[in-house]
Amino acid sequence: MLATSRMHRRDACINFSEPVVSFTFDDAPRSAVLNGESILKRYSYSGTYYISIGLMRNSGFDFDRGDGHLLQQIVESGGELACHTFSHLHFFKSNRKEIITDLEKNQEFIERYVPGYKFENFSYPYGEQSSAGRDIIKSRFKSGRSVYKGVNMDKSDLNCLRGVRLYESINLEETIGIIDTAIKTGGWIIFYTHDVEPNPSKNGCSPGYFEAVVKYCFEKKLKVLPVNRVLDLIDIKFLNK
Repeated sequence: MLATSRMHRRDACINFSEPVVSFTFDDAPRSAVLNGESILKRYSYSGTYYISIGLMRNSGFDFDRGDGHLLQQIVESGGELACHTFSHLHFFKSNRKEIITDLEKNQEFIERYVPGYKFENFSYPYGEQSSAGRDIIKSRFKSGRSVYKGVNMDKSDLNCLRGVRLYESINLEETIGIIDTAIKTGGWIIFYTHDVEPNPSKNGCSPGYFEAVVKYCFEKKLKVLPVNRVLDLIDIKFLNK
């Protein structure tokens, strides 16, 4: 996968003297939309929700009976809805036509619940980056977030932005240490998790863990923005055509 990630690059110079932080959620299960959003709002922050509407409909959301308003509220309060394919698609098992069809279906459905809304950014389901998938994402979105660990700084590939997991299994001190390092070096930290609930999955975290990280950013007076707003800070003249 590392070799594939070197293809279809879109490099930019991310040169923030002070760290910028984004809190993001993959799949956007119900607890992320409810608990994660409420914690962010407590500190006047907004997040990015990489949603797979097909997956969300199968995990408790009833958009046909009003749950669409939850997505509208995120947008209206300054948050971002981003694309994670409709069906949480395996890129390694899918051809170009299947990928495009699935992306278009996710876009079609989001416009049913948030009229006129267009996805601008993407994260790769399962972290899978096929050559065809990377090429499609590069042409359709401003960025694609990976599962590769790291802080985005200096020359960075917007088609393979690095992230930092917020999982309950990761020592909180380690996570705080990443923030402390970024305070010294600058860069863009993109935190990502899935569910935010008292008994989280292996890919999620508890509300207490999540709030501890959010609160630390607040106490350090860091700039916390959704992905789409951070991209507005990057000088596009550095982008590869």
